[in-house]
Amino acid sequence: DDWARALLGFGWLRHLRAADTGIARANSRALIEEWIRLQERRHPTAWRIDVLSRRIMSWLSHAPMILTDADLHFYRRFLRSLTKQVRFLRRRIEDAPDGIIRLHALIALTMASLCMAGQTGHLRVTLRRLMEELDRQILPDGGHISRNPQVLVELLLDLLPLRQVLSNRNIAPPQAMVSAIDRMMP
Repeated sequence: DDWARALLGFGWLRHLRAADTGIARANSRALIEEWIRLQERRHPTAWRIDVLSRRIMSWLSHAPMILTDADLHFYRRFLRSLTKQVRFLRRRIEDAPDGIIRLHALIALTMASLCMAGQTGHLRVTLRRLMEELDRQILPDGGHISRNPQVLVELLLDLLPLRQVLSNRNIAPPQAMVSAIDRMMP
């Protein structure tokens, strides 16, 4: 199960991005193309909220590497699949278990709202829900309600890029996000 979650969450794309070669970009596209082709079988692990959220964040974060030198056919299939995944997550967000899984889902949806055409209409609601969850889940001492320090590291690794995306889009990061990050950093 752990292996399937890691594989289907596409977090390993960061290693191909670090290689920064044409072959790494081609391999990333080939693996994504294969996943898109096979997703119709709906592997149950691939569509779990935690795995789906990680995959959306991974694809969005590494899109410049993935799409460099991509042909139009791949580009369209990639965006169509990503849009389908975001829509599915929007429909399932209410089923997200409390805790880090819900936060990751809201971060993924916020990133999608910021990065994808046709998603900006969701930004205000998604960002508000994310801020409410951060206020609720990040305690005054900076710890997560689970008291698991690994959760804090994972959360910071997702929130810091999100804060940067907001800044790049000339949107001031909400005070709740800034405050939560400041409390978590020590």
